[in-house]
Amino acid sequence: MGYRFCGVDVLFSGVNIVRPTHRGLIERLGRYNRFADSGFHWTIPFIEKIYLVNVTEVMVDAEPQEIITNDNLNARVDAQVYFKVKNDEQSVKSAVYHVNNYQYQIVNLARTTLRNIIAL
Repeated sequence: MGYRFCGVDVLFSGVNIVRPTHRGLIERLGRYNRFADSGFHWTIPFIEKIYLVNVTEVMVDAEPQEIITNDNLNARVDAQVYFKVKNDEQSVKSAVYHVNNYQYQIVNLARTTLRNIIAL
């Protein structure tokens, strides 16, 4: 006996639970519709999509790099970057819509800043 597509499955596919450590943005047909705080959210299946953003503090290891200082010494620098997306609507929207990959951008900005400071 084959699987039968049931309306109940479609109904349950719209159920979304946003954890307290995340915030979400709900898009309807590719356009921003509403902000999803933690808790239960229902989306229209196949019409709406939810994007989740982690709002807890994240630690990323910036890969070690060789730097030549102002007095021509070689230095090997390793760093960890800690950052956090604020949990308000505007900050979450900025993390999703204004930057291609905010985690990658933050780590590269930290590496560039560190290289400029040490090279002085």
